Amino acid sequence: MNWINQVNVPIHLVSKSKIATWIYLALTVFVFLFTCYKDWIVFQGQVDYSYFYAALLAIFSFFIIVFNLNNSLRSNIVLLTTSLLFCFYILELVIYANSALFFNDRYRAAESYNVEFDKRSVLEVIDDLKGKNIDSVPFYPAMRTIKGIDIINGDNFTIGGVSNITTVGSNESGEYGIYTSDRYGFNNPDGQWEGEIGVAVIGDSFVHGATVNVGEDISSNIRGSDNVVNLGVGGHGPLLELATLVEYAKPYKVKKLIWVYYEGNDLSDLSIERQKPLLMKYLDRSFSQDLLAKKNKIDDYLVKQIEVAGTRAEKFQEQQVRGIVFLWHVRFFLKKLLANKFQNERENNFKTIYGQNISLFLRIILQAKKEVELWGGEFYFVYLPEYSRYKNISNHDAYKEKAKLINLIKAVNIPVIDIHKEVFLNHPTPLLIFPFGLSGHYTEKGYKEVAKKIVTGVENTMSSR
Repeated sequence: MNWINQVNVPIHLVSKSKIATWIYLALTVFVFLFTCYKDWIVFQGQVDYSYFYAALLAIFSFFIIVFNLNNSLRSNIVLLTTSLLFCFYILELVIYANSALFFNDRYRAAESYNVEFDKRSVLEVIDDLKGKNIDSVPFYPAMRTIKGIDIINGDNFTIGGVSNITTVGSNESGEYGIYTSDRYGFNNPDGQWEGEIGVAVIGDSFVHGATVNVGEDISSNIRGSDNVVNLGVGGHGPLLELATLVEYAKPYKVKKLIWVYYEGNDLSDLSIERQKPLLMKYLDRSFSQDLLAKKNKIDDYLVKQIEVAGTRAEKFQEQQVRGIVFLWHVRFFLKKLLANKFQNERENNFKTIYGQNISLFLRIILQAKKEVELWGGEFYFVYLPEYSRYKNISNHDAYKEKAKLINLIKAVNIPVIDIHKEVFLNHPTPLLIFPFGLSGHYTEKGYKEVAKKIVTGVENTMSSR
């Protein structure tokens, strides 16, 4: 610190250093209270803010120490801190002004593939559709309604989306995934619900097909002479998938149920879902909300929620200003730069998540299997790999406890279709199964290959019985 003491500080700055230190302390307290609000009220303890609390405690302690230093040293530290903070805000504004350059790898990747990328927002797409007299809504994931469990008279929640309407999903390949929802709000032609249902596919956004167009999702590629219903919803974890089975597959007594597990987040989703008493009720086989009979109430609720979400989106500029104040762009950019560096830490975190949730997960899978078999159906388990597996992983069996989990499923006599082994392992460039070779969902060709291997896996299981 001697070099700081050697800097000549104007006398008028010395007299103001205590005031500046008080301001920094006050700002730290304000950010601490805001973090508590986000942690306890907004996310209800579902997001890990421990790093924020530790950083804020360190900053507060630092300025307490600075406050008690001699005038000259304190003034120099305050001057240095203010200069650094000023530089961070300059960097924040530069990154914000060039956010597409810094953040949207897909724009640049699309150019290298000579693909015209649709840069409209979801709301702009919906406005354009309405200009063509096409009533439409954005996909509104069930996980948003789960956070408060305050749906329909305070004791229900939704699973599907708004029914019988053009629905706009996300955009990873250059164009938005758009489909017309069925009578229950899922991504199906409505006629699939007429008559006997041969296959139901349950899962999260990879099954939902939110990033591809009509007819390019897994279920559409499975469809043949039998009716096949897509019961996938983005944001779902294992408990919501069990709820989907109870509410929508069970009443129709589907012949074959395909349970699709995504290694990227299914078990971490379960960490959130298990905190919701209403979701945990589905472990009681007699429990049901009878959502089939409540589709009109569900539609009314979701439309209102989407309107609220749209109002929030219209305040986008206000959100951007708040993001700049909290250096959101700098923090996100640094997180991107350090992402690969923390691969080992993420792996260790997953091992903890696996240990905490694997027993409950197996209980859910066994209950789902039992339900299906009680109505005379067949149950299959599909393992979907994530993007990170193909970046720098050498031991595929150990990654995300893959071999251990698959062996546990096989041990309870559930047929397993391992998509890593069947599709990705022998592919010359597995990363290109993802749009532009970037992290996200699969391409339409990838989904087609997954569907093909599911059909083959089911046929092989049936022939071996």
